[in-house]
Amino acid sequence: MKKLIYILCMLPIFTACEDVIEVEVPTDKARLTVDALMRIDTTQPSTNYYAEVKVSVSSNFFETIEPAILEQISITNLASQENIPLFETFIGSGVYQSETTVDFMTSGELILFIQHEGSRYAARTTYVPAVPIKKLEQGDATLFSGEETEIIVAFDDQPNQTDFYLFDFDFNEYLVTEDTFYP
Repeated sequence: MKKLIYILCMLPIFTACEDVIEVEVPTDKARLTVDALMRIDTTQPSTNYYAEVKVSVSSNFFETIEPAILEQISITNLASQENIPLFETFIGSGVYQSETTVDFMTSGELILFIQHEGSRYAARTTYVPAVPIKKLEQGDATLFSGEETEIIVAFDDQPNQTDFYLFDFDFNEYLVTEDTFYP
C-alpha cells in the first residue's frame, strides 16, 4: 500500500507537460561588422606597429558569424597621402593587418577604406592620445551581486581638454569612456 501511495505521489512529476513555444526571430540581410584597433605605445623604443582590423559578416540570431572576405582594405593618412594596404593574417580568418609607423598613425586624419561584394565603406578618425595611468589597484567594494571586482584607477585629467580612455579587460572586452564625468 505504501508503494502505491508513493507511486501515485511521484506520477505527476513524471507526467508533467512541456509546451513547445515557437518564437519567430526576425531575419535581416547580412551586415558588415568592423572591429579596428590601432594600439600605439609611444613609451616603447620600437618605431613599427601593427594596424589590425577584424571584419565579419553578421547573421541572423541563431546563426554563426562568418569572417568577411574583402576585395580591398587599406588605411590612408590624409596629411601625408600615404596609403597602406592591409592583408589577411590567415586565409579565411577575417583579420587584416599591416605594419605601420607611429608617425603614420598619429599625424593627420586617417581613412579606413573597405570594399566588400561591390560596396565601398569608409571611416574617418584622428589619433587621440590617452592620459597615462598613475595608479591601478584592486578595491574591496562591489556593485550589485557581490561577485564584481572593483578596480581603482588614478590619472591626472586635464580640465581644459576632452580626453578619452580605453580600458582593455582582455578577451576582446573594451571600455571607451570620455572624461565628462571625471573631476
